[in-house]
Amino acid sequence: MLWFLLAAFLSQDLLLYDRDRESLDRYLESARGEVELVLLPDGKRRPNAYGHYALGYGGQPHNDLDLPNPAFFHHVDWAVKRATSKGLQVKLVTPGSSSGFAADKRAEFVRYLRKRYERNRKVKVIEG
Repeated sequence: MLWFLLAAFLSQDLLLYDRDRESLDRYLESARGEVELVLLPDGKRRPNAYGHYALGYGGQPHNDLDLPNPAFFHHVDWAVKRATSKGLQVKLVTPGSSSGFAADKRAEFVRYLRKRYERNRKVKVIEG
């Protein structure tokens, strides 16, 4: 039972990375209440299902929170829109203090996301 709960937690945590839109849409069809979308899990650089890094361009990752990748965030926008259209609350989880990013950069990234989704009342941005 513990393994199942851990597997479910991990799969939900990395929805933006491990699933393409079709797979993510299937997940959202069965989701209830709230969905967590983790951005930059543990501050690690890894591409999403389409090869886009949250921080990076042209397939090359970088570590600058001031330069989010438009292609990656196009996928995030799609996921947020699909989830909220299904009545789900969305929690966008940003890098926390153990991520290796400076506190002022993390705070600016949170402000960027809050501004980006400020019109959507079903989206909450939290620091991980």
